[in-house]
Amino acid sequence: MQQTDFMKLLTSLRPLLLLTLTILVPFELYADELVTGPTTAETAQDEKIVDRITVVGNASNVSSVPGAAALLEGEALQDAKTGVGDITRALRQIPGVNVVEEDAFGLRPNIGMRGSPSDRSGSVTLMEDGVLAAPAPYSAPAAYYFPTFGRMAGMEVVKGAGQIKYGPRTTGGSLNLLSTAIPNQFTIYTDAAAGSYGTERAHLFAGDSGKYGGYLLETYQMRTDGFKELDSGGDTGFDLQDYIGKFRINTDRSEDVYQQLQLKVGRYTQDANDTYLGLTKEDFDRNPDRRYAASQLDNVDITQEQYQLQHYIEPSDSVDVTTTGYYQTVDRRWNKLDSVNGQSLSTVLENPANNQDAYDWLTGANSPADALTMRDAGRDYYAGGVQSVMVANVNDSLFDHRLEFGARYHQDQEDRKQQDNKYEMRNNTMVLTTAGAPMSQTNRVATAEATALYLQDSITKGSWKFVPGIRYEGIRLDLKDYGKNDPNRLGTDAVENNSNLNVFIPGVGAEYTINENLATFAGIHKGFSPPGPTLKQGVEEEKSLAYEVGTNIRRNSLVSQVTVFFNDYENLLGVDSLSSGGTGTGEQFNLGKAFTYGVESSVQYNVLESAKTELKLPVYGSYTFTDAEFRSSFKSDYYGNVQKGDQIPYIAPNQFAVGAGVEHDKYGKFLLRSYYVESMLTQPAPDAGVSKAPSTDSYFVLDAHVESPDLHKGLRLYVDVTNILDNDYIVAWRPAGARPGAPRTALAGVKFTF
Repeated sequence: MQQTDFMKLLTSLRPLLLLTLTILVPFELYADELVTGPTTAETAQDEKIVDRITVVGNASNVSSVPGAAALLEGEALQDAKTGVGDITRALRQIPGVNVVEEDAFGLRPNIGMRGSPSDRSGSVTLMEDGVLAAPAPYSAPAAYYFPTFGRMAGMEVVKGAGQIKYGPRTTGGSLNLLSTAIPNQFTIYTDAAAGSYGTERAHLFAGDSGKYGGYLLETYQMRTDGFKELDSGGDTGFDLQDYIGKFRINTDRSEDVYQQLQLKVGRYTQDANDTYLGLTKEDFDRNPDRRYAASQLDNVDITQEQYQLQHYIEPSDSVDVTTTGYYQTVDRRWNKLDSVNGQSLSTVLENPANNQDAYDWLTGANSPADALTMRDAGRDYYAGGVQSVMVANVNDSLFDHRLEFGARYHQDQEDRKQQDNKYEMRNNTMVLTTAGAPMSQTNRVATAEATALYLQDSITKGSWKFVPGIRYEGIRLDLKDYGKNDPNRLGTDAVENNSNLNVFIPGVGAEYTINENLATFAGIHKGFSPPGPTLKQGVEEEKSLAYEVGTNIRRNSLVSQVTVFFNDYENLLGVDSLSSGGTGTGEQFNLGKAFTYGVESSVQYNVLESAKTELKLPVYGSYTFTDAEFRSSFKSDYYGNVQKGDQIPYIAPNQFAVGAGVEHDKYGKFLLRSYYVESMLTQPAPDAGVSKAPSTDSYFVLDAHVESPDLHKGLRLYVDVTNILDNDYIVAWRPAGARPGAPRTALAGVKFTF
């Protein structure tokens, strides 16, 4: 399939103890309630349109989603963007989400949910405005491009049966990022900040709406010199520019049949001096921010363009249809150190004494010619399609129904064009000695074509709500490997494989409202993830059966939830990628049976709610316990010998986030936000508490945000300080070696809204 084709168209008792305690104090995190005036036909219509591109819709809908859900928007989201706008800090507040840091800025977050693998967020359904956002969601879902969190106006997470609407991945959860909406009146917004390590950040937008249309022009830009210290000197930071335009035309609101058409276009560029090369444990202990000389040329250059055309029609008060056509291209060029003296970077860093020459060359000693191998890893992606959802409200004498029917046709492609270039280290400088032939390392094209349908009915009767649903995914996967000696792709040595997959994904959620403040819910659904194009035989789709049960509490400013989940994998998928510490073939493989189970809980409350004061004292807390184990023994080139009962790597058993603040309209706000992540195993092994296997550090991070009141018509000043205690900690041993969390960082900024 060519691109042009598309254009045609806790020990065993610990969990029980923690579960008991958590049920006694249920938690959940929600955004601030929307401040709205009287409901009018126009505002109701606007909310309906927003609902069609969102998972949750708005704060009042969170507790009615069939599955555990969380929403951050408005001021709550802005507060969560403390510092450089790293999405991982916001996700720490949401229970059930597991994040493994890598670059310390959130450019390439590794996100998993409910024990699903986190590498490059490839196991979650990632969306922006309800549209799949990974570069190639079916054929290569690893999110080397990730939407800019700093410009987002909302963030939704849904786990459990509620995610079958979105797909194709329904195992862990769905993440939907909501971009800035076209404002209802003329608005100009600016947010500019500068601080540590030469960091500069700016977010600006302007927009307006009239009777028959509206527009939004927006940019988010950021640059930094980086906090890492390169042995040979130089910049270890990045430059990022993101531009978005939205343009809408619509009929008069008073028309019997309302319609609107909205065009969204965007362009994103990133130039980052980032590396896969970490440190040995000894070097990390001396200086966690060090970077070896051999990473001096490492650089990733990404360009992304997106186009969306969305049509909304409301033929009656009870029926509406939203249809979106979308197209995205991502061009990624990552030139990075791949090996030294024929040894992988991980091998050298794990035992430098046995690889002394290689270690010396990594750290700047003169080397022979061709001792250092750089991989010029070029990849081009496209993804596009059309999706439509129809919603109908039907009431009969027994039940109220909210029927949803959705359909999507999608194509995507990953084109790998990679070569290896050889260098020598000379006087602390890398010098090219042998240039590789074009496409002599990887030369292949992977494509996917998918048709997806779903039907869901929300059935309400008194205090009961049942939400049954079913999804269908019909997928064709193709891989054509041209080999390492065919740069012109004549196909003389090409190897091809194609496969077809047809899967039905059912799920059902139920909710019982005990009273206006308390409700319980439960759900069961099939977990599914497609295997991706491959030349290997016997690779199966990821499949599981997932269960959840929980309670919701909502009383004035107190919003809380607890959820117990269990996911029984019939087959868990792994992937051999450089980012996960593998060889980089990109091939997926079966990991066999596994299960994950745990507890998610959180709370949000204004302590001074009942006091007669304008002062607010908001607090929140969230906690997640996860146990993730292999349930079969096997031998793997990637993982080695795995025994039944071994823990699945890179999943923190315990993590929590706690925050508190003081707010007053006349005096501003002061917020303290913190999170803790327990150490994670980096290889399959027994429980981390008794295992000698390598692991990350447990770490606690404290952040602060101080913001002035309005100084003059929407003008505010603020200061952010992240990692106040300046703790040093290892967040990961992948892709290669120890990687640090960000040190103490301070930014001062100004916001202005007109």
